[in-house]
Amino acid sequence: RGPDIVTNCIPLGAIQIPGSGQPIVLMKDRQTSGGYAKIGVVVSSDIYKLAQLRPGAKVSFQWVDLVSAHNMARDRRNLLSEIKFQKLGPARFFLISLGQKKYNVTIKPWL
Repeated sequence: RGPDIVTNCIPLGAIQIPGSGQPIVLMKDRQTSGGYAKIGVVVSSDIYKLAQLRPGAKVSFQWVDLVSAHNMARDRRNLLSEIKFQKLGPARFFLISLGQKKYNVTIKPWL
């Protein structure tokens, strides 16, 4: 009887189908709940790709299972960690003296 359903939560990347039939992907500025039918959710590791598209750009979707989505998210986190580590470099070690006391300090990049 139409696209409207009982209101429920809206995750980041939800793909909704309103009455017009034109899919809508909901991003960071989405509402917290809504009533259009949802046909899927964009995997978190691909949200940034959608955010960088120009208005009117064509998008295609491919179904992935939950394990694959988790693996994609893990791979993305690992890649970002590697980039961050290369930028920040390895841990740095310092000997700091305060008065008569000496402290060994290790500064590690936040990964």
